[in-house]
Amino acid sequence: MSVSSAAAIRVCPWRCIWRGCTVVLLEGCRVGWGASGRNGGQIVTGFSGALTCVERRCGFDHARRLWKLAEEAKALLFALIERHHIACDLRRGYLFAACKPRHLREIQTMMRTSARYGYNMF
Repeated sequence: MSVSSAAAIRVCPWRCIWRGCTVVLLEGCRVGWGASGRNGGQIVTGFSGALTCVERRCGFDHARRLWKLAEEAKALLFALIERHHIACDLRRGYLFAACKPRHLREIQTMMRTSARYGYNMF
C-alpha cells in the first residue's frame, strides 16, 4: 500500500471515527492490489498535465487554489507520517532529468511556473 493510500485510509475515516461513526474500508481486490500497490512512493505536487495547462483551463486564481490544496495534502501526509511513526523510509526531494533539449525546456518552464505559485523547487 502506498503512503498516500495509507493517508487516505487514515485521515478521512479518522475524522468520522473521532465523531463516533463506524468506518469500513472497501477495496476492489486485496489492499494494495491496484495502483496504490504500484506507487513508487513519490510525494510530489503536480497534476496529470502541466500546471500551465491547468491554469489555461481554470484561470490563475483557481489553479493557485488547486496548487495550494495539493501542497496542504503533502503537508498533512508528512504530519501523519511523523505523528504515527509510519516506517516508510521517507526522504524529501526529487529529481527531474532532461534527456533531450526539449525536456530541459519543459523543466525550465515548470520551474518558472512553479515559482509564480510560490513554490521554490530548490
